Amino acid sequence: KEDSRQAKTALARSLSLDPLNARANLLSGHLAFEEKDFAAATAFYQTSLDADPFLSIQTLFFLGIAELQQGSRELAKQSLEKFVELSPKDENASIAKKQLERLK
Repeated sequence: KEDSRQAKTALARSLSLDPLNARANLLSGHLAFEEKDFAAATAFYQTSLDADPFLSIQTLFFLGIAELQQGSRELAKQSLEKFVELSPKDENASIAKKQLERLK
């Protein structure tokens, strides 16, 4: 808990200096996701992708799952399809494919 709080503080400081810092947004998204704050996770992941689309294709996977948790089925489908297209052999690709099957 303490480590998470310290990480959030450091990331918030980093984002206050550079709101488009792709890595800080990505990590903030992971922290929000772990806390099941899917709306915040989605916002952080989207900002990370907008700032640097090539930082991490994994971001698309997490964005899609966070969108799915919020009931944004069409957005989740788009994110997960793009993730599978760009990284079909990734360890999370099979999970993404299963989620996409459920979205049909």
